Amino acid sequence: MAVLGLLARHGPQHGYQLRKLIEAQNIDHFSNVQLGSIYATLKRAAADDLVDAHGTERAPGRGPARTVFAITDAGRHELFELITRSMVAVEQPERPVDLALHFSSLLSIDVVVDLLERRLAALQDHQQALARLVDGTEHPSAGVQELIRDIGEHFATINRAEHEWTRHVLACARDGGYRVTASEGTA
Repeated sequence: MAVLGLLARHGPQHGYQLRKLIEAQNIDHFSNVQLGSIYATLKRAAADDLVDAHGTERAPGRGPARTVFAITDAGRHELFELITRSMVAVEQPERPVDLALHFSSLLSIDVVVDLLERRLAALQDHQQALARLVDGTEHPSAGVQELIRDIGEHFATINRAEHEWTRHVLACARDGGYRVTASEGTA
């Protein structure tokens, strides 16, 4: 979605330009975009007729020629489908902490408490990093800049909920609510 969306918004680009746009808009921080896979993504999208090679560009005196890609009509249709599915999806992504909590009774309570306290500290650090990231993101379009702020607020809201939930779980762990006996664990 990121590659197709950027091509639709900014016109034909080569992979390095897409990388710079992704970094400038912090798309890699709120999606699963892997910066090292942009060229592989473009190659797959070209094989699926979602993008077309639109020519090549070479920086004066530097490096090899880079293939410039443009989104096709099929790519625009796919982008619309991706946006539609993603906007209405309510499934939560897998959170490893949930599975870890499920098996945390296999650890000593002191270890569980320590891990949950470390999680709270990490969530606090993450909240501060999110604020800096959003504040440091600039885009020439005021509308896109507002979208970036709203996406940052979405992540901040989720992070605050994770912090509150972790505090609750920590309290339950400290109060012994998560102790499981050997016979209960095998039932």
